[in-house]
Amino acid sequence: MTGSTTIRTAAEVAREHADEAERGRRLPAATVAALADAGAFTLCLPEAYGGAGGGPLAMIDAVAEIAAGDASAGWCAGIASTTSSLAIFLEPSVASSVFVSPQVATGGVFAPNGRGVVDGDHVRVTGRWQWGSGTQHCDWIVGGAMCDDGTQRICFFRPDAIEFHDTWHVGGMRGTGSLDFSVDDAAVPLDHTIRVGLDQPMVDDPIARFPNFTLLALGIAATGVGNARRALDELRDLAIGKTPQFSSKTLAQSGLRRPSSLVPRRDGARRGHSCAPRSGRRGMRRSPADRSTSMPGSPCAWRQRTRRASAWPSPPPPTSWRAARPCTTRRGSDDACATRTS
Repeated sequence: MTGSTTIRTAAEVAREHADEAERGRRLPAATVAALADAGAFTLCLPEAYGGAGGGPLAMIDAVAEIAAGDASAGWCAGIASTTSSLAIFLEPSVASSVFVSPQVATGGVFAPNGRGVVDGDHVRVTGRWQWGSGTQHCDWIVGGAMCDDGTQRICFFRPDAIEFHDTWHVGGMRGTGSLDFSVDDAAVPLDHTIRVGLDQPMVDDPIARFPNFTLLALGIAATGVGNARRALDELRDLAIGKTPQFSSKTLAQSGLRRPSSLVPRRDGARRGHSCAPRSGRRGMRRSPADRSTSMPGSPCAWRQRTRRASAWPSPPPPTSWRAARPCTTRRGSDDACATRTS
């Protein structure tokens, strides 16, 4: 069961601490606690292990709402939730020990940047991975490795086996904490690894029939959707409250137009645009719709140019036969550019 915090409340907490996340280059403890309590790190965890069972659509909605509060928090929620879906490939007893509650956060990198040597019932892994989003607040961290038995494995590491590298110095999304991390000869039980392409789902859950990397893409896309919604909200608030200099109207009032004027017509023009000749309208102030007819790319302007071109007189005939007759001499000869005189 998740805590008393809802996704909406978690999004509000993330928004309140967004600046702190940017400064610290990782999610603040308050944001992590709110997301964990809301179950935002295990949106794709199978119901058999305490997950909500909402599926990909529920994850999209939740991540987008969180990202509207803080894009970095939404990104980390999507990454962690996608990672939680890996529970379907673990032995049930192992999955239950990893995901002891829906508040558990997991993350990491699937790419097989590590190298593993199978040693009895363990595999010893050494490697370094980039883009470890949210790994600094994770309870378990995964990393891909190519092993000497010919398998590619996703290994679950405890945080105490991880070394974090301060590499995340970027211009935006700093709060994701997407730094490098590495392990050196870390011993991982084989039952805490997943053989890519070989191990099959151990539980019957709808999430098991959904491609894992498609799930990852949905989480990333949902972050963009939430971030865009926030941008539109900010723009709306700015337009409602800001009055430009030398104007008595706010930006919102100045920009009001009938929606129908923005709907394209079949001929490519916008409703409200007139292609009629401008004769008889001298001295009148041109409306925005009229001004658009003179825009170089508008259909109206193209038709007006066509009419003007058709009214031009035909070019005069050539002054002499010699000037009009083309050169038929083979290219490359000495007199290639000579004009024929007979």
